[in-house]
Amino acid sequence: MYYGHYNEDGKYLGFYTREIHGDNIPNQRIELTEQEWQEALTGDYKVIDGKHTYSPPPETTAEEIIEKQFATLDAEYQAQFSELAQALGLANLDNNTELITELQEEYAELKAEYQTEWEAIINGD
Repeated sequence: MYYGHYNEDGKYLGFYTREIHGDNIPNQRIELTEQEWQEALTGDYKVIDGKHTYSPPPETTAEEIIEKQFATLDAEYQAQFSELAQALGLANLDNNTELITELQEEYAELKAEYQTEWEAIINGD
């Protein structure tokens, strides 16, 4: 016999057996068969009204997909923008006008590339 510990939303938090855990099993639990335990491990089940119930995650909306794409894009480009900003700051401190110009050109290219990627997400490309 398995025991599934769950939270107030019915999400499984852990699994226990008397053979391994003895009496050290949380009170908010449900008894599970081995098959139910295996199902619970998939993440597509939770406890609803005290019963082990199939409950797949909701489908991802188009808006959520776009938000994730923007987050991925920002994470990818943020490091590059930060690196350029730091290099530009050092070039300014050194008053290295040649390097400043080069970094400004790199920034303009990176910004244009980012904008193209951003527009592709908006347009669904």
